[in-house]
Amino acid sequence: MGNHLLSLSFRHHDHPMGQLIYDIDVIGMGYHANSSFVAEIKSEAMRGIGSGWLVDNITFNQDVVQKHSKGDPRFFGHGKSGVGFSQFNFGIHIKKDTFTLRNQFSIVTSKILLLTCAILLVLLSRATHFKAYIPDSVYNTLWIFQLLSALLLLLSAESYLLSYLGIHLSTSLFEKLVLIFDILWWIIPAILVTQSINRFIWEPLEKQTGRNVPNLIRRMIEFLIYLLTLFGIIAFVFHQALTGLLATSGVLAMILGLAVQINIANIFSGIAINIEQPFRIGDWVQIGDNEGQVIDINWRTTRLQTRSGNVVSIANGQVSESLIQNFHYPDDLYWEKIFVNVDPIHPPDQVEKVLTNAVVLITDVIKPLVSFKGVTDWAANYQVGYFVKDYSQKSIYQNVIWKSVWKHLNTYNIAPVTNPYVPRKPQHDITSEMTPIAMLNKLSLFNAFSDEMKFELSQYVRTYQIPAQSTLIKQGEPGDSLFIIVEGVVAIHITDDKGEEIEVARKRAGDIIGEMALLTGEVRSATVISLTESHLFEIKKNDISPFLEKDPDLLDRLSQMLAERKMANENVRASRLNIEKQQKNVKNKYLAQIQKFFALKHRRIDHDTDDLETDYS
Repeated sequence: MGNHLLSLSFRHHDHPMGQLIYDIDVIGMGYHANSSFVAEIKSEAMRGIGSGWLVDNITFNQDVVQKHSKGDPRFFGHGKSGVGFSQFNFGIHIKKDTFTLRNQFSIVTSKILLLTCAILLVLLSRATHFKAYIPDSVYNTLWIFQLLSALLLLLSAESYLLSYLGIHLSTSLFEKLVLIFDILWWIIPAILVTQSINRFIWEPLEKQTGRNVPNLIRRMIEFLIYLLTLFGIIAFVFHQALTGLLATSGVLAMILGLAVQINIANIFSGIAINIEQPFRIGDWVQIGDNEGQVIDINWRTTRLQTRSGNVVSIANGQVSESLIQNFHYPDDLYWEKIFVNVDPIHPPDQVEKVLTNAVVLITDVIKPLVSFKGVTDWAANYQVGYFVKDYSQKSIYQNVIWKSVWKHLNTYNIAPVTNPYVPRKPQHDITSEMTPIAMLNKLSLFNAFSDEMKFELSQYVRTYQIPAQSTLIKQGEPGDSLFIIVEGVVAIHITDDKGEEIEVARKRAGDIIGEMALLTGEVRSATVISLTESHLFEIKKNDISPFLEKDPDLLDRLSQMLAERKMANENVRASRLNIEKQQKNVKNKYLAQIQKFFALKHRRIDHDTDDLETDYS
């Protein structure tokens, strides 16, 4: 601390306390702060101790020392404890001529500061008991004030006690008091440092991760701080060399470190993972060669659940050294791709359109991208890339997309090439599959038409080429035509009771839209929006009206087909006995609507009046 005590003590050699007692006559000696006696002593002391030191205080006190009688008959009867002699003590307190906080306070100031800090510390300690009701920022501020109050309490206690008790204590007791404060200045800051680490590091980390910091880590950090404190006390308070102690502790630390180095590495890696958070519980990740969903992150291991349902535990040390791919970061979209090989005879632009439409047809697929990768000796290579959200459904998406790709390629007679040693079948121009007569022959709705009717009808088909994001028809509008999708993908939207538009389906090449409006004149039941550039055929009421007039049986066949489609769409769950009855009634309903819409002569309708709700008169 830079403070020393120069003391002088004397007693009578022969006269014990029963014969002689020294009394301190402060008034008789003229001992007060401004007396010439004190000034003279300070002046003589300054000349004796030299520069760099200051006289802090001068003290006088009397105490009793016990001395052994050594068989002297003069001291017979004084007991086994020895002979008590009155002793006079004179002390000069000196300090280094440097700036210290303790030296800046007078005894009165130290006393006031001591009481203030004690009261403030008690109040702050009680306030922190209401942690659950105090915001973190306010609580941290109170905690910092509490820490500063503790340090000021120690400083003021040292200044006051050394100044006040120094007058009344013997030299040995005063030196012990100084030693105690020297030790406290190492121990109390060490305690405050460990508490600060707990408050500003461990507690926020536990709150952020939702897990308790392992006690091993806490105890290791505390042990290290207190060990350094012990070394500081030995070196700077007791002025002992640390060479041997450091050598011994170094050997012990090396032995312990080798014994638990793997666990320590895993724990510290776990802390780093919880702080950096490269992944969270619920994320799908790939760590090295292991892929799975994160189900647990503790301080030693990270656990993944694979697609097969197995749980893999990976040491955090290994996790921190591995390449980590998080399929949920920075968002929940992930990029996936498949590769398709087809005969190089097909134009790349046309194949890219077909593959794009195949992927766009899948509702949950986002931002599909098809690119032509070049031609090998046996195939043209295409990459089909897409974004999807739920990585856990990766295999399901791949399965659905491969099926859609196969259907679209099959629609245009494009066969995938999988083996270079299998002779390829002769291919024909896919545009031949996109003619009106080819589309009419494929659609089941027109199975009621004869081949001659289909060929004649194909001459009246209208062709449309619409860009992506175009509205083809709107819900609620009147209509008298149907559309055949030749190429492209469209989305079917309906408006619910709340006025919100919802996508309910997607249609691809070979699908028809609006058959009910064509045959019955019903208003459009949905809004149709093209998702890609689309090629469509349109057939209007006036195009099929002549065929219905020429062939009355065609009306019956169309009604039967509409009824079958209606029953299939509504998925009527009834017994087999009721299916035919319900189908017959639905057929009669459409037959009446078609007759009315095309102004045809009424045919006889067989129906059960109790099941038919439409008025056909």
